[in-house]
Amino acid sequence: MDYKRFELRDRKVLIEVYQGTFGIEDILQLNENLLATISEAAEPLIILADISKATFPDIPHEMIGELFKAIDEQSNKTDGMKVALYTGNNKFEDFEKASIYARLSSNRPISMIPFNFLHAAVQWLGLNEEEQAEVNNLLAPHQ
Repeated sequence: MDYKRFELRDRKVLIEVYQGTFGIEDILQLNENLLATISEAAEPLIILADISKATFPDIPHEMIGELFKAIDEQSNKTDGMKVALYTGNNKFEDFEKASIYARLSSNRPISMIPFNFLHAAVQWLGLNEEEQAEVNNLLAPHQ
């Protein structure tokens, strides 16, 4: 398991890179750690989560909803949050899990969509050309 986080726009845009195998406890801890480092913001947080090199074999479909624990407990920090899950050409099962996760997010005041293509993800997030180039440079060593 390897996790890295990069920040743009004075911490208003976060780029997360997941590589390796992650379990439910790993994701819960990472979410808690992330939310502990941010304060309630006037602007909603924008997140690009690159899970293209990650797998989630120990997270069964019926437990995916539990991944929202920290998000639900700290909704003052997540209200309006926009998350792009970049899956790349990941295995079908992991894309399916990302899709379930995104679908479950629709019950919350956040927007989340899985993407196979990075350029589509960064455009949906509203990143400008300079930020898109920066994202490409940040992710290049991890591709």
